Amino acid sequence: MQQSMGLYNEVAGLLNVFACVDGTHVKIISPPEGEVAFVNRKNYFSIKEIDASLHSKQSWIFHDARIITESAFYEGMEAGQVRGFVLGDSAYPLRAWLMLMTPIQAPANPQQEAYYAAHARTRVLLNVALGY
Repeated sequence: MQQSMGLYNEVAGLLNVFACVDGTHVKIISPPEGEVAFVNRKNYFSIKEIDASLHSKQSWIFHDARIITESAFYEGMEAGQVRGFVLGDSAYPLRAWLMLMTPIQAPANPQQEAYYAAHARTRVLLNVALGY
């Protein structure tokens, strides 16, 4: 975990961040049954995958917030088993361990612009480094 925190700090100067969470649609072949539930908003079959550390796959009909709140990862964070922050976006619920890491939608000053850039750079670089 310390190594992960060091990487986040090195990439964009974000302290005590050890993970990032983001959702993406992964294309699939039409399932044999219940296929309607797997057609996403862009009209193709997919499953939702949430972040490398969660490995949680669900039908697209579930919102990112639902997928994370039903995970063991979420339970551990809520129980205080891990100290640190998770970098996420506004698709996720505001929590003490996630709240401060959501992007600022409309930066209004140089400090907010710097934070927004660091946030975006960290998520993109680490997702690429992890192969996502």
